[in-house]
Amino acid sequence: MHTMTMSIKTMTKTIKNKANNIFVDFHTHILPGIDDGAKTVEESIAMLLEERRQADELFGKSARCVVVLTPHFKSYNQTVEEFLENRATAFAELRHAIEVHEDPKVNNLLYS
Repeated sequence: MHTMTMSIKTMTKTIKNKANNIFVDFHTHILPGIDDGAKTVEESIAMLLEERRQADELFGKSARCVVVLTPHFKSYNQTVEEFLENRATAFAELRHAIEVHEDPKVNNLLYS
């Protein structure tokens, strides 16, 4: 399973805005099955939970956690149209899995 292995101190692509109590990660590979990141929806959810945990650790439970889903586009093995379709499908699958998950912590990931 792919897990987030970087420590908070080494997350160079993360913006930490303590004044506004917002944790933002602009560089993620969380969409399942798109690139070298999460392979499954379960891995995606685990990665999102880790993002939430790090936001809580840095700023407290009231922090807003914003994660931008940014998969790689590899023009040598897919067209733009294929990439966009695959990305939309992966997002729909992840969103659905989050919405129907039995754990309220997971359900709240879309709005944290």
